[in-house]
Amino acid sequence: MHKSLDAYSLILEDLKKRYAGMSDGTITGIKATSTWSYVVSIAREERIEQLNYKIGLRHQNS
Repeated sequence: MHKSLDAYSLILEDLKKRYAGMSDGTITGIKATSTWSYVVSIAREERIEQLNYKIGLRHQNS
């Protein structure tokens, strides 16, 4: 569950940056399509916009 919550947080942060200054649109869903892939649906005016995200891990050396 922590992986999903972390992925959702990353996606929401990206959406906040991507749609900065835009007032229209509502997130209607975030769906995991595989272990590290997600589809975000956003209702905008008379259409549904879908964005695909693939979340990757970076290994950091200590």
